[in-house]
Amino acid sequence: MTTLDDARAAAERLVRRLLARNVRVATAESLTGGLASHVLVDVPDSGEVHLGGVVAYDSEAKRRVLGVGDGPVVSGRCAQEMAAGVQRLFGAPCAIAFTGVAGPAEQEGLPVGTVFIAARAGERSAVVGRRFDGDPDEIRLQAVCQGVDLLTELLGG
Repeated sequence: MTTLDDARAAAERLVRRLLARNVRVATAESLTGGLASHVLVDVPDSGEVHLGGVVAYDSEAKRRVLGVGDGPVVSGRCAQEMAAGVQRLFGAPCAIAFTGVAGPAEQEGLPVGTVFIAARAGERSAVVGRRFDGDPDEIRLQAVCQGVDLLTELLGG
């Protein structure tokens, strides 16, 4: 079971990596509802690397604020567009974006636990699709850990 402490530990690793690289990050969140930003700002010195974030829970908000195109909002494409959008919005070298279905019901024909995460570091990017088990809180925690780790890996050792 993934815990808030697990998410905080992942965030601490990312903040250390961002500080070492002297780069900053912004977040774009849907199903995680601000949880990624929350765990990042809990880390000492995170103010030096975390520019801010956007919680765009509504599909139209994703389109208006983050520039997501028409089509499914629970998809790898949407996660990539959210990451690129928040990166542009904040002028951030790095970004993480989360979209998916935390529950209680399926969305766009996709089951609860379906999550897409995108990370960008400069022009480098990665996107993953996962199916997490658990209640909505557990799904959100797993997504945040996965996304934070994805950007940490993208930034290299």
